[in-house]
Amino acid sequence: MYVVFLVSYLFSVAITDKVELVALIFRHGDRSAITKIPNDIYDESSWPQGWGQLSTIGMHNHLNNGKYFKDRYLDPAKDTYLHINTTYKRNQVYVQSTNKDRTMMSAMSMLAGLFPGPPNNVSNMTSPFDIWQPIPVHTVNLTLEPMLDGFPVEQCPYFADNIIKRFSETNKFTDFMNDNKNTTETIVKIAGLEDTDDEYKRLSDISHVNDALFCEMSHNYTIKKEFADADLYNLTFPYADWTWKSYSDVMDSKLQSVCGGVLLQDLKKIVRNRMNKTDDKRLHLYSGHDTTLAAILTNLGVYDNKQTPYATVLVLELWREDNGEYYTKFYKHHKTDGDVDFVLAGCNRTTKRCTADEFFDVNKDLELSREEFYQICYHNNDPVPHVSKKTLFIALCGVAIAFLVSITIFIIHLYCKQRK
Repeated sequence: MYVVFLVSYLFSVAITDKVELVALIFRHGDRSAITKIPNDIYDESSWPQGWGQLSTIGMHNHLNNGKYFKDRYLDPAKDTYLHINTTYKRNQVYVQSTNKDRTMMSAMSMLAGLFPGPPNNVSNMTSPFDIWQPIPVHTVNLTLEPMLDGFPVEQCPYFADNIIKRFSETNKFTDFMNDNKNTTETIVKIAGLEDTDDEYKRLSDISHVNDALFCEMSHNYTIKKEFADADLYNLTFPYADWTWKSYSDVMDSKLQSVCGGVLLQDLKKIVRNRMNKTDDKRLHLYSGHDTTLAAILTNLGVYDNKQTPYATVLVLELWREDNGEYYTKFYKHHKTDGDVDFVLAGCNRTTKRCTADEFFDVNKDLELSREEFYQICYHNNDPVPHVSKKTLFIALCGVAIAFLVSITIFIIHLYCKQRK
């Protein structure tokens, strides 16, 4: 009898804990191939929307994810209830994405599952808004937003210079390419790849071949006979897999910071804001890539050095106990693996929780502000390229006015000269 009472008491205490904030960081859904294999029978026109676009399968990937999280966080009967409206309210939800079609469409698909229409102020409609409502997805060009890329070759010269150097100079890389020299030559010949002495480029090119073949097989395309006879997908897989297996090995702390430090700082910021009640937003969505997940998992110290499957979601939950104390929990959601809990370094391995202070201490030396990101990337020499739209508009207006004034003076000068 005492045991039953104790269990009931503990259960009643546990369910008084409330979810205060949820952040969903996810990879886009299923997509088309990124680029053509030179000797392939398929080109960009072979895909319904061209290279690197979200497929209808990918849309359903995240529609179903949205339904899953709607059931988990928007049901008042669940102890995981997030205490937000079942219809979208802008002060409760914020969504951001990289500036790629597939990530923005993935975010929209997720939102369609989370917040099926109609909007709050619409009733008795016979239109698409009966089952769907538009919700803003915020994005900027990747060169101006370093948070969600995860492998910032384009916007960070320091990273581009050093990551290739570190990959190329590791003994593991040299050994791998030497051990597979004959296989590499076979792949280059069959796929029609450009011959190059740049071993890193060769690894990258072969990885793209593997990705293209994966996409073709996933969408039931008939593989070119020469590729199938050579078993080209399995020949190229170790090259693609090696890149992910070596991801953490080649990253020093500065490169880790550049990859995931801005996102790590942002996650801690939204947790602090919610704890301090300075922000009403309880649900944050971050739509990115496999590199986004690899970077943040590396910065959290829980990356398994494997490529993250399509539509995988990393979830951060902030809970508030009945006594006012806060703790965080992390887990990964995927339709195949279900939910897998993560325990961060320094946190309770039994309860799989981090107190708020423990979470704030996790790799805090890797956190970066956007300004610090650009200081590292441009070696403190070049000006920070993070220019606001307002500043850019004012600068362009100034140039335009100066141009018009110059033209006017020139015309007046010609007119006066002719008069004389």
